[in-house]
Amino acid sequence: MMRLIFCVCLLTILMSCSNTPSDSFTLEGSVKGLEEGETITLFYPLLQNDQWCAVTDTTKVIDGKFFFKGKIDELTPVSLYLGDIFVQLYIEPADMKLMVDMSQPYAYELSGAEVEKENIELKKELASDEKKQYEKLIEILKVLEQINSLTDEGPVRDSLINVFEQCRAERNTITERLDKTRLDFVLKHNTYRIAPHLLYLVSRNDIVDGNMIKSIYNGLPEQSKATSIGKLAFKQIESQEMAGNSMVGGIAPDFKVEDLSGKTVQLSEFRNNNYVLLDFWASWCGPCIKEIPKMKKIHSQYKEKGLVIIGISCDTERENWLKAVDKHELGIWSQILSAQGADNALFNQDDIADFYKVDAIPFCVLVDKQGKIVARWQHIGDEQLIELDNILKTSL
Repeated sequence: MMRLIFCVCLLTILMSCSNTPSDSFTLEGSVKGLEEGETITLFYPLLQNDQWCAVTDTTKVIDGKFFFKGKIDELTPVSLYLGDIFVQLYIEPADMKLMVDMSQPYAYELSGAEVEKENIELKKELASDEKKQYEKLIEILKVLEQINSLTDEGPVRDSLINVFEQCRAERNTITERLDKTRLDFVLKHNTYRIAPHLLYLVSRNDIVDGNMIKSIYNGLPEQSKATSIGKLAFKQIESQEMAGNSMVGGIAPDFKVEDLSGKTVQLSEFRNNNYVLLDFWASWCGPCIKEIPKMKKIHSQYKEKGLVIIGISCDTERENWLKAVDKHELGIWSQILSAQGADNALFNQDDIADFYKVDAIPFCVLVDKQGKIVARWQHIGDEQLIELDNILKTSL
């Protein structure tokens, strides 16, 4: 009897020693190579009232360490941003510890999460290409820094932009290989808990055919689809299907928004009458600001011939947007905000940049009189101006 009482007491003590409730997590991290006081951001999806929200939390590096805590009730994918770099983690309602070396952040070590054993298997297969992708990202960031440091237009800037685009193309090739590895991994381990999220990532990258991703998703066990990340993957795949028309050759997704002057702008109203150039930009985007003179030249040259420009700002701070429009005298064509819905919505059906698959700005989309997308440009340079002229001089 005494032995039974002792065992019960011991069990009670052990249970009381757990600091983390079953619906919470802690993440204690140490990072090598990041400056003291640097901001670290934790980003993860959360399903609330049938709506996917983006939860964002921030902290600072102190003595090479950082700490997060929050509420989750099951396996959750998170993105941890360390300066300009981010790593993808899988966390659970538990006490976890993370070690990151900024010279190879993709090779982080996470303990305390049971699912990490699945992720370790995956990381072994991704390791070589993740290293190459990281190195290419560092190269891209250096080129962008050089571009932003220039004060004048000219051949040097155009040359750097060409380097930037080449680096982006090379990084996309690496991403394509990574996505293929992720899909192969899901096919081999479709009962793994992380499998649905890998399909989410591949779908979000929008490189692999959506029908293939959907087919693999349909082959997952029903219990996997019923989990939070199973539902997240389904929503993303569904969203990718909806955005299929945003590529060249597709009918441009319609939108109806009030512009800065109070006028209602609806893209479909220009059909059969005008070509439309959608200019995605933001007040904080240096390359966008430097391209304003070219946009004004386009407006001046083609406005009387029927070309309509719609400026679509990716600003989240309305005041910054208004100041930039006024400072750079951009009210000569319609100016609208890209995001109209909730700031923390993960799938914002009212964010124009999202359903046009704009992942970096400046970005331009040219829509013809039939509402079909005829061009997508990462920026407007001399080559794009020639292409634009060739399209419009035979059409307007």
